[in-house]
Amino acid sequence: QVFQLLSAWDTLSERLSPEILQCNGSQLLLSTLKVALPAFQLAPYSKDGRFQLSRALAIAYTLADLHMDAEVIASGILRVAMETEVLSLTDVQRELGAGAFHLLDDSLRVNQLACCLDNLDDENANMLRDFSLAYHDIRAMVVELASRLNEMRHVDCLPRLRQQMAALENMQLYAPLAHALGLGTLSQELEDMAFRILFPDSYQCVEDWLQSHWGDGEAIIAESIKQLKAALEADSVLQGMVESVKVTGRRKSRFSTMKKLLRDGRGPDQVYDILGLRVILFPKTGAGEEAGIAACYRAQKIVTNMWKEVPGRMKDYIAKPKLNGYSSLHLAVFLTKYGPWSLPMELQIRTSAMHAHAVAGGSSHALYKGGLTDPRQVENFKAVMLAAAKTAACRFQSDTVSEPNADHVFRMFDKNSDGIISKEEFHDVLLQLGADKGDTSELLRLLDTNTDGSVDTNEFAELKRQV
Repeated sequence: QVFQLLSAWDTLSERLSPEILQCNGSQLLLSTLKVALPAFQLAPYSKDGRFQLSRALAIAYTLADLHMDAEVIASGILRVAMETEVLSLTDVQRELGAGAFHLLDDSLRVNQLACCLDNLDDENANMLRDFSLAYHDIRAMVVELASRLNEMRHVDCLPRLRQQMAALENMQLYAPLAHALGLGTLSQELEDMAFRILFPDSYQCVEDWLQSHWGDGEAIIAESIKQLKAALEADSVLQGMVESVKVTGRRKSRFSTMKKLLRDGRGPDQVYDILGLRVILFPKTGAGEEAGIAACYRAQKIVTNMWKEVPGRMKDYIAKPKLNGYSSLHLAVFLTKYGPWSLPMELQIRTSAMHAHAVAGGSSHALYKGGLTDPRQVENFKAVMLAAAKTAACRFQSDTVSEPNADHVFRMFDKNSDGIISKEEFHDVLLQLGADKGDTSELLRLLDTNTDGSVDTNEFAELKRQV
């Protein structure tokens, strides 16, 4: 159990943000693993053949990658432990405190949302989304979304009817909720997987269409990012205006592609946003807004010198911002000949300040698409999100500072940070993790290869290799 705990913490800690590692949030996660491990060991394998600890860690990884706080990640682990029926909510409250208890309890309630109705049509799904956004802890919904995503990634192991039920719930309820919370990538993955289960023929039709025209989409995006970034950084005029340049890319999801094709009835030569690039410019320190705007137009010129612009697709939201203040340059270009037609790609060009505003405004846009239609409700919801984030930050704030490149597990043992794990430190930590004195003494004897009564980083690295 001690080895499993060390191994689990070692892999999880690599995904955690410095804020969690440098505060007592890491202690909560260690305690959570210690409480949950006995339940995982007693439980049978999951329906997809995985060890329950592997399931729990997969959910924890998703939450860590979403930069959730320690309580949220702990709840994701505990959700799986609760399914074993070995661990109870009372155990969680007693061992981990009221905060973890309430968040876990609320996430279990979110899990039952779809069971509230016999008919999960559009009207009922909208009602449930509004209800959950109004009455449930936002973080509890994120835990549920990570759990749903993990289930859908292994959904083929379930009976066909259960696959369809899970897909319908995600398509109607949880994917729009993820979009409303600003988790666009997670929402798209849920939609695409649900689309494949519910409408396999339509999914295959879209997939074949995409493969025939954008089969190497990911490679094209990667190569386009490389070419464009090199061109922007090679331009001396632009480099005199900016500190740095960031170029990102994305490929439109299959479900979003299907909706566009059905809604607009377009042919492949009329769809320009299957592939997309975004250029974010960071103006020189102290440069005014006009300098940033000039840099955007300079970048546009570099783009159109590289690739042929698609006529009629240019939208200048810098000269004429949207009503919500959104500013950016939008255009489409033809990259190269691809089969009988030219491969198009959509581009957005903006400064870092414009991007920050777009992200803030985008949260409102996401909420509308996710099911909220009252602007006051949107603003109230955004305020709640900010308050929840600040509360979590305050709860786990600490003055403890650690070396960012040091081994997380080694630091856990090395309490006085002298680079050596003494016999006393080793015994103290392992006893907290549930080992007895005989086990700790035997483990220390095996680790202490030079028999000096302590463990250094090289000896500990050998432990990690064995784990």
